Amino acid sequence: MKNNEKRIESATNILISTVLENGFNFLSSSPDIIYKALLNDKNVGEGLSATIYYALLLDIPNKVKDIKDKEVLSKRISEISHLKKDFSDILASILVTLLSQSWKEKEYIGFNEFCDFSWDLEYSGLSSWKRLDCTCEFCFSIEVDNKKKLESFLSQYLKNNPFLSAADICKVLENKLDELISPEFEDYCTEDDYYPPVLEDFPDNCFEFNEIFETWGLTLIDYSYKSSMEDFSAWRYK
Repeated sequence: MKNNEKRIESATNILISTVLENGFNFLSSSPDIIYKALLNDKNVGEGLSATIYYALLLDIPNKVKDIKDKEVLSKRISEISHLKKDFSDILASILVTLLSQSWKEKEYIGFNEFCDFSWDLEYSGLSSWKRLDCTCEFCFSIEVDNKKKLESFLSQYLKNNPFLSAADICKVLENKLDELISPEFEDYCTEDDYYPPVLEDFPDNCFEFNEIFETWGLTLIDYSYKSSMEDFSAWRYK
């Protein structure tokens, strides 16, 4: 009995962590990933992992999310999945805990935390000129200026996962910076075949960062930049 309780507890914790990290829809959109996570936990076991995987493929968590009573939940799971009562009871124990979480209260906690503090966003770029490596690094210090504008900018991410942490939001913004800066840095480094790029001038020649961050509802407090290029003496060895 204790082993069974341990398996149920471990499986439940994995599902709760998954929802917090990826949103509730992740249960139905990525059952394969969750199945692998369950298998990797030695406490869960192959049998329970397979049962949960089957339930996720049938989208059972969404179909029963309004049921609070464990017995009613088990019966409904059995009707949907045709699983025997022993299995539907186990799934009901897991789902009643999962579905009883105060998910609404947890929504936008990370977003609100992000809005309350200043943050550093980092970018590292790599390109080349005449086979000589060129690198650049930015560190942007930002804070939220317009919460509604930022929410609109992040709307699709927050729709997919309203539990995004502040760290997740930083990653989203850093990925956006990568999409903007990387192609510009590549073009800047390879633009002239005869003269090497003046890397220290790259930010001034290519971007108005204040405007970029403003469109995202952010204020750029300050930023640092550094760059480097391989010495010409390395050229002949390439």
